[in-house]
Order: sequence, then structure tokens, then C-alpha cells
Amino acid sequence: MEDRRKGFRDQAEETQVLLDEVAHGRISRRIFLARLAAIGVVGTSFLAATIDQVVAAGENQITQHRNLEQPFDYIIVGGGGAGCVVARRLAENSGARILLIEAGPSDAGINSISQPHIWFTNLGGPYDWGMKYAPQVALNGREISIARGKILGGCGSINAMLWVRGHPDDYNSWAEEGCAGWDFQSILPTFKSIEDWEGGATAMRGSNGPLRCELPNPVHPVA
Repeated sequence: MEDRRKGFRDQAEETQVLLDEVAHGRISRRIFLARLAAIGVVGTSFLAATIDQVVAAGENQITQHRNLEQPFDYIIVGGGGAGCVVARRLAENSGARILLIEAGPSDAGINSISQPHIWFTNLGGPYDWGMKYAPQVALNGREISIARGKILGGCGSINAMLWVRGHPDDYNSWAEEGCAGWDFQSILPTFKSIEDWEGGATAMRGSNGPLRCELPNPVHPVA
């Protein structure tokens, strides 16, 4: 009796292994049925339905494998200003295969982005990650929101089209703390290479770069 039970267990295990092989597209239906017969499994309506399911799954695996993309040389996580620029530079200069992954949608056709006068509705909305600075002692413990874009284009899509380079002292403090080459004068040429300043090149601004920079026009008296 015990030997018979063991035989049933072994047969069931072998059947399950064969089902897994079919489901992963490793063996065909014909080979599967031949091996079932070899281990003495008798066909049933339940087994027939199961076979149909696993064969369909296996065929799907084979199709997906056949259509599988070739490996990528670089995977860039985040389609904001930095991610998009890195992807473009790599594509232009290396000819590599690049995958750019962005958690949010494209900004095409989104009214709050295409209509500048309602840009502020993006802050804290579905296209903002909703991050905050740590509580500030000087602000009575308040947390200040940081607008971080969850959308293709990143913060550049939700920040009212502002070009903000940061204060020179911020970069200089990084250099003083050991980040060699990050002082403001060292990175200024990079900033200038990005800009196409409306007034042309100056000691502080660049021209002919990919990013057009203009002052608001007309400027509101309050500003």
C-alpha cells in the first residue's frame, strides 16, 4: 500500500514538472503528452483543461521571448531635466541602446502644464512627488514643500518655466567641504553652455545653448 502511495506521489510530481516545462515554453504539447504516457498518466477532462491552459501560457512565453528587446547599454531612471539630457548625450555620442524610465506620464495635453497661468495647481498635485524639507528651527519647525516633478520633463514641466541656477555660496560651500571642482567659478562654464540668454553672452550668461532664457515681459510692478 505504501509503495502504491509513493508511486502516486512520484507520478504527480513528474506531472507537475512537465506542466511547468510546458508553461514556460520549454517543451511542446506533443512532447508533453508523450512523456505523460511514458509515466503512465491517464488523460482526464480535468487534465485536458489544465493542459490547454499551460500550453497557452507556454505559447505566450515563446512569443514574448521571440519579441524580447535586445539588452540595453544604459538604463536611466527618471525622465526629468537631468535624465533626459543624459539620455540624449549618450545617444548622440555613443550610439548605445538606452532605456529611459519615468514614473509619471508625458506632459503632452495636460492643461495645468500647457497653460502657464495655472501652473501653481501642479504643486502638491498628481504630477508632484510631494517631498518636503526637514522641519526648520528658524521657521518654528515648519516643513517647506519641494516641488519635484513626477512627469516626463520633471520639475521643468511644473515649475512655471523658471531657470534657477542656485546661489554661488551654495556651490562654494560644497567645494569647501571637500567636493573639489564644485565651486561656482568651476561650474559656471557648464551653466553658460546650457543657456541661450536673450541679451547674448556675458561674463555670467551664455548664448547659443539649448535652453532659451528670457526675463518676464512685461515685469509686474510688484516683481
